[in-house]
Amino acid sequence: MSNLLSKIDDNDSQKDVSKALTKFLRYNPINEFEPFFESLGLCPSEFEPFLPQRLMYLSDESIMFENFHALCNYGIPRGKIGRMYKEAREIFRYESGMLASKLGAYEDLGLRKGTVIKLVTSCPLLLLGGIDCDFACV
Repeated sequence: MSNLLSKIDDNDSQKDVSKALTKFLRYNPINEFEPFFESLGLCPSEFEPFLPQRLMYLSDESIMFENFHALCNYGIPRGKIGRMYKEAREIFRYESGMLASKLGAYEDLGLRKGTVIKLVTSCPLLLLGGIDCDFACV
């Protein structure tokens, strides 16, 4: 934020700063993916390779955002989702409803929701491919 405000002349009154900031953002929009990835616990050096080319807004990646919401709604802590994104980006490209059904499938095998959360946050690769029934038996 301070970097952004440094680009605005601070000699202006508060109202002028507000106008200048609005004008600046109109012509220089913020890439929404950067603060989004930071909020997931990734530092800039970790998320730089993941920044989509030619996209600025999260709404442009609706599938990724829907899968993010599926993880949040299931109860996975936001800070753990960044690591999951780093290790298994494919799960963020699943079609609508697929990720939620995979999480539910582990519960259907007899695992409690808390156990599923711990498992998939420590090993997100479990959400790739089919559900491993033998794993649940262990």
